[in-house]
Amino acid sequence: MPSTDIDTETANNHAPQTELPETEPLLPPRAHCTPPIKWVGGKRWLIPTIAPSIYERLGATQGRYIEPFMGSAAVALDLGLPGMVLSDVCKPLVAMYTTIRKSAEAVAWALKTLVEKGTDKDRYLAVRASEPTSVVFAAARFIYLNKFGFNGLYRENSKGKFNVPHGGDRSSAGIPGLDALHAVAKALKDTEIRVADFRQTILRATAGDVLYVDSPYYETFSDYTAGGFTDEDHLALSLALKEAHERGAVFIASNSDHERVRELYTWATIVPVSERHAVGATAERRGMKAAVLILSDDTILRGA
Repeated sequence: MPSTDIDTETANNHAPQTELPETEPLLPPRAHCTPPIKWVGGKRWLIPTIAPSIYERLGATQGRYIEPFMGSAAVALDLGLPGMVLSDVCKPLVAMYTTIRKSAEAVAWALKTLVEKGTDKDRYLAVRASEPTSVVFAAARFIYLNKFGFNGLYRENSKGKFNVPHGGDRSSAGIPGLDALHAVAKALKDTEIRVADFRQTILRATAGDVLYVDSPYYETFSDYTAGGFTDEDHLALSLALKEAHERGAVFIASNSDHERVRELYTWATIVPVSERHAVGATAERRGMKAAVLILSDDTILRGA
């Protein structure tokens, strides 16, 4: 489990504080649901640090939870709040979640069928090369490839085709069953899930809303889609978040502890954290890495 040691001594406390209204929280309990997939850079480890603070803020403001890089949707599924807005540019990922929400039982059956036919390398490559004819089998295929591919990696080649190799022999015990998929469907019941560029989604954030922004990290893996995530994208992201903050929204963002990232967010609060990286060809490229949480409002995170 990664350390989430928050170094307030070195935090750049530039962001203004926002007073919360004196109101009783009117939110349903957190769902505490877990994702049906693994995801490079997934944030299950960060949930104890940020989810309680996000929940308390939204309970006071009655705003929306907005996530423009949903990935595994770990934080959103833990919250499970009505009115959430989630987006990603990875179309198969978005389709998988929308299909589970609508047809959890059918996806569970299709996934079980795929697993029972085999999970060895030859079978994996056959499933990878297949073109599902229904949204249900497309969702099941997405989960299957995620579970039995290398390190749960999602990567597209220049033609937009999934090209992750087989991950080796592994147990099928972690495959989500019907109960797990029903829990996902329930947590996302009142959620808007869409394919959208991060700029479009952040633009919707207004006063009272809370954004969690887990973009591809600066100078790390970003081939979730064929175009990657460039320095220009990181610049555009910082500008979009600053505008959202000026509209009254607050955000927590995650990124590399990199000089360029700190340069882009001199106007915000930077909190160092340590994060475990599971993907890498050598031991040196895996293990604990320096990262940062970027806060628009230094009251949003407990202890910051």
